[in-house]
Amino acid sequence: MRSVFLSNEEKINLVIKYILIREKNALKSIQYIKSMKNSKLKRGREKYLPHEPIPYKNIEEFLRLNPNCCKITLNYITSDYEANPISCWQRLTGWSAIVGVRYIARYRDDNGIGQVKKVEIFPGISNCGELIWELV
Repeated sequence: MRSVFLSNEEKINLVIKYILIREKNALKSIQYIKSMKNSKLKRGREKYLPHEPIPYKNIEEFLRLNPNCCKITLNYITSDYEANPISCWQRLTGWSAIVGVRYIARYRDDNGIGQVKKVEIFPGISNCGELIWELV
């Protein structure tokens, strides 16, 4: 019989899937803008383009390249900030845990050269397996 609670691995995989989808969507948006034929509109939008992400292929690649990246907690602690832990009442009314993820985001700079930067996110997971908030 399957447990009604999400395992820690399932919680971590939910957050990693979110990261993968976010990177792939950002890449699609950037590719669309770069392919635009209207040069005036294209130039206007290119000014606000973020760097082009280099998405991870899948969860396995993400975990292989970011060992020890993820931690299940009831409190989030970033490099320079610590917040109050999830209370007992919050856990009873919908919060399951916080998944702390510290990983390397890969992207191409304006010259097309691959770069990396450290990113940390701390999304909350609901008891139903949905992201409830995110601190970036």
